[in-house]
Amino acid sequence: MHGAGMKSGCSADNLKLQRIERWYFMKVYMKNSVGVTKQVKLGFSWTMLFFGFFVPLLRGDIKWTILSVVLSVVTAGISWFILPFVYNKSYIKGLLYAGWLPADERSKNALIAKGLPVPRN
Repeated sequence: MHGAGMKSGCSADNLKLQRIERWYFMKVYMKNSVGVTKQVKLGFSWTMLFFGFFVPLLRGDIKWTILSVVLSVVTAGISWFILPFVYNKSYIKGLLYAGWLPADERSKNALIAKGLPVPRN
């Protein structure tokens, strides 16, 4: 018998597993043609929220550094609350277009689940 509010087939263990899977898919591994691997986060960018344009600057992402600074000036800082929602996805797209590939099957599936253009091998 299920508790009040529990749907058929749902259990506390199942919900816990779903939360763990969501957290697990927040990080993916990308590799380039030389074999260098880097860990990249998916979803909301907390670092971008707290540190703004310094995040793309330290990652060597000049395009997003300039864009962040310009938008921050034009919007009087409001863009700092909007860019964290799109930055990580855009950063990964940039890596994919530069020839980086998912390092493993889990990373590939996570990128596909987020709607990113993963090249077929």
